[in-house]
Amino acid sequence: MQRAVLIDAARKKDWTRLPDMLAYIEAKKREEVFAASLIRLLRACPDQAVWPVIMKAAEDGSPLVRSCAVESLGRIPSKEAIDTLLAATRDDVRLARIKAAAALAAYSRFALKEADRESLNRATEEYFATIKARPDHWTSHYNLGNFFLKRSDLPSALSAYETALKLEPRAVMPMINAAMAYARAGQNNEADIYLRKALDISQGNAVAHYNMGLLQAELKHLNDAEEHLRAALEGDPQMHQAAFNLGILLAKDRPGESIDILSKAFDLHPNPKYAYTLAFYLHQNKDVDRAIRTLDVIIENWADYADAYLLLADIRERQGKRAEAIRVLNDALNRQSIPERDRFRIIEEVIDLQTAQ
Repeated sequence: MQRAVLIDAARKKDWTRLPDMLAYIEAKKREEVFAASLIRLLRACPDQAVWPVIMKAAEDGSPLVRSCAVESLGRIPSKEAIDTLLAATRDDVRLARIKAAAALAAYSRFALKEADRESLNRATEEYFATIKARPDHWTSHYNLGNFFLKRSDLPSALSAYETALKLEPRAVMPMINAAMAYARAGQNNEADIYLRKALDISQGNAVAHYNMGLLQAELKHLNDAEEHLRAALEGDPQMHQAAFNLGILLAKDRPGESIDILSKAFDLHPNPKYAYTLAFYLHQNKDVDRAIRTLDVIIENWADYADAYLLLADIRERQGKRAEAIRVLNDALNRQSIPERDRFRIIEEVIDLQTAQ
């Protein structure tokens, strides 16, 4: 009964039971099928506490659990995740190897050690062989298209999606992903055609509405973009990407509603990019205290996010608190995790502030 309750909560994206979900995955007497199901469902969870557990599960004794965890790790671009995925390309079980290869599709092989490059290439060949074993099934070609899309090999991705649609003309996801590929290639008319086909078949499809919203925003058709982003949120109220983009879209003409929606996006999926954007528009709309509180949240939880320090320093300088602005930037420079490219930006700002004194 407990397992069913946890699975049901995860499907509903009810993360109030997250500690129990994570504990179940790590429990000695857990059922591997249910643990694997939870790992799949937890990909939608914004809580960072998920990832250490999934990282550990990538070395689980169960091949099923291990493979699901490996597949999930492709969603976090950290060195630790990459190292774990590369190790998984040498797993004893083929399923884990091909999941690792798919997760590493976009990763550059040039930076790899020779042994890692060879094992990744072998695992990738196994992945292709697995896909080609079911040439009569549309999902095989859809998955192959996704692999090439991750690699930014747009012609190969489009060819695979076209084959998927020949086998199943009403399959919506190949239409949506083909539209994404065309949009990346700058062929917006073709992207529009595929998204309209998808919406004709599945009128309430949140993913199709979301991508159509992005496309219409790109084309400067802002009313249409708003309509589709709102439809995406109506179809999936948990779609933080739709909320984030809608908030930005409304920022100029409806700042109050924009801030409310950006706050919702951050609540749905806490991350520094969403928090920084919220802080930026709060500051722009004279809510300085809340902007500062939001930036403090970023610094506390994502200490290597340089833009938060730079914006906070800018706010302090505008308040006439130049010494405080310099202190904020020096605090950033004392963080070992700040990337080198951002460190130079911060140093330049410190020099500018000191010169202006």
